[in-house]
Amino acid sequence: MAIYSDLSGNSPHNDSDFRIGGHEDLQAITFRGTTHSITLSNVSQQTAKFSRRCRAVRISPTTGANCHYEIGSNPTAVEATSPFLAAGAVEIVKVRFGDRLAIISDVADPTTLVHIQEDLS
Repeated sequence: MAIYSDLSGNSPHNDSDFRIGGHEDLQAITFRGTTHSITLSNVSQQTAKFSRRCRAVRISPTTGANCHYEIGSNPTAVEATSPFLAAGAVEIVKVRFGDRLAIISDVADPTTLVHIQEDLS
């Protein structure tokens, strides 16, 4: 059993006290699962399906290019409408078993990698 404390100083009794959705405590998530790495392109690309235990993913593009992403069973990321993520930023998003993440760059940049890491909380 791991005990965590959020920034407010509240400490839950055990791991099961953390929930994704409703009242979230994303600071309690540990990202030790599979890491998907994608080289950014101006064409939407998908990860493999996320594992059964995965509740959230951390998306972190290396510096170089901005990107847009979508999550779903067969998503397609579109520059004009998909959520924006700046180069060098980190985003943590909720996912469900079987979801994939699609990502697209503002520009084709073969040197920019995006790392998508699954949590195993």
